[in-house]
Amino acid sequence: MELNIIIGMACGVAGLLISYLAFKRDTNKCAKEEVTEDVSKKIELDTKINLLLNNSTETKSDIRTINNKFDNFKDAFSERLTRVEESSKQAHKRLDRVEKR
Repeated sequence: MELNIIIGMACGVAGLLISYLAFKRDTNKCAKEEVTEDVSKKIELDTKINLLLNNSTETKSDIRTINNKFDNFKDAFSERLTRVEESSKQAHKRLDRVEKR
């Protein structure tokens, strides 16, 4: 009878040990999968952030180019406007002389 009790207890302890080891293996496997998922998400986010930064840099460069073109246009326009004003002033003087005759 004592042998049956010892065998039963040994089987119970072996079952508990096997259950504990299976639980630990499953926990480690889940932890590894979570770490893998976290790393892949972090890499994806880093990639997206780098793309946004590159796009931002390109946009700033484009804006600088547009500002330079606008400044050049503004200077040229200002110069042309001054010439037109001078020309219209001279035209008014000539018209005033024609009216006096």
